[in-house]
Amino acid sequence: MLRYQLASGIIIHRKSLPNGDVLISLFNQTGKLRAIAKKGKKLGGNIARMNLFNDISVQYYQKDADALAILTQVQLNGSLEKLTRPEIYPYAHILAELVDKLSQNDLSEPRMYSYLASGLKGLSAHEQAEKISIIYAWKIIQQAGLAPRLERCSICNRTELSNKFNMQTGGITCKQCNSGIYISDTVLEYLQKIHKTTVRAMLEHNLSNSKEHWKLLKLYSSYHIAEIKSIASMEQMI
Repeated sequence: MLRYQLASGIIIHRKSLPNGDVLISLFNQTGKLRAIAKKGKKLGGNIARMNLFNDISVQYYQKDADALAILTQVQLNGSLEKLTRPEIYPYAHILAELVDKLSQNDLSEPRMYSYLASGLKGLSAHEQAEKISIIYAWKIIQQAGLAPRLERCSICNRTELSNKFNMQTGGITCKQCNSGIYISDTVLEYLQKIHKTTVRAMLEHNLSNSKEHWKLLKLYSSYHIAEIKSIASMEQMI
């Protein structure tokens, strides 16, 4: 006999299928739940509210541990309507897609969830959406244990740094190794601050060279995580 279970969290992935079913990935402190809402099934809520970034609670069942969860009830807990605006949506999508690529089913990620929830709220409330997105993207990557090496050479561990960032070794290189793509002093210093200080403190620092930031984030995530399509789209927009 199938047992019904309960879960709540933020929708980080949503895909409508040709047959009318909707696939979602739900993320919370305990990990990620991949689920499907069947067309025509009465879910005790409006399926149209199952939009990206919404906070929902669901009832579901699974035929086995590796199968998609089948939703039987959906309740909307909250939504940040500002995130649907065209000028904000791309920045929120980057955070959601990053978390989707980095998270795993049933693997507890309380800090990553906290960064995602805080980042989405920040995008909804703060005027500088681009700055918020860049800061939180690196914080999420850092929380996943994939932070770049920014204080010592990622090849030989020397401290006399150059302006070359090596994707293969995952960080800045020294003047002797001097290997990788160019990164300006401004961007390097900004990245170092992101990884050493709090989000609140980072909001006091001006963001400049945003195009260089997005290029680095795209290349780094592509090499060490996966292709984040929303970052590639962002780079084309600016």
